Amino acid sequence: STGVALVAKRNDNAPTTMTWIPIVSPSDSFKAPSIDDSRQDIGSDGQHLYMSMGANSDSIYKVSIATKSLVGTIPFYGYYSSIEYAEDYLWATNSNTIRKLNKITGEELQVSPAIGDYTISGLAYDGQYFWCNGSGNRSDTIFKYDPINNSIVSKVPLIDRAEFSGMAYANGYLYVCGGGFVHKCTTSPFKAIKTYKIETIESNGYGGITGIAYDGSNFWIKAEKGYEDNEGVWLYKVNLD
Repeated sequence: STGVALVAKRNDNAPTTMTWIPIVSPSDSFKAPSIDDSRQDIGSDGQHLYMSMGANSDSIYKVSIATKSLVGTIPFYGYYSSIEYAEDYLWATNSNTIRKLNKITGEELQVSPAIGDYTISGLAYDGQYFWCNGSGNRSDTIFKYDPINNSIVSKVPLIDRAEFSGMAYANGYLYVCGGGFVHKCTTSPFKAIKTYKIETIESNGYGGITGIAYDGSNFWIKAEKGYEDNEGVWLYKVNLD
């Protein structure tokens, strides 16, 4: 028999791949304080960015957005500690638990039940609940945690083990980072409705995004810059619609 070759051609009026995933250019950037392993999420109180010092961190950095400089440290030991600022407290993870901290002294005021089976690499607050992942940066579940009752409210199963590297909540949407991209998601139902690629940030491996925070006006992305050349960790200011 004679085979038939099928040729697929894109419709001239169809969107290009460049419009499927918009590329966002940072409006500002600066180098973060020294971090020995950057795979932890960051938080913001609107004037500062908070981040742990590394994989086995004994302090949380407080970085001024205005001066782009380190203005303080808060004592806290955390293993791959992701940070969020909410209700005038710092919330920091230690392995697979969330800790409520005094924002000045670092005193632990509350410890959550175990969430997932490994480290939490994404943490976001929606005004009532925290959203986070379990199982490190490869997770098949997103958890919804109630800090008032100190309990896990619900779990969102994912179809496949997704790569996570930061979460932020803003204007009714959950922004989830993974694989070097930022995904804008609804939470009920949980669904990605838009994906962004941040210009100059690599899309895979250690060179990708490792944290995200919202300061009330703009997002800040934490990422390795030129991982192969050891250029350190940088913070990028971006506007995500």
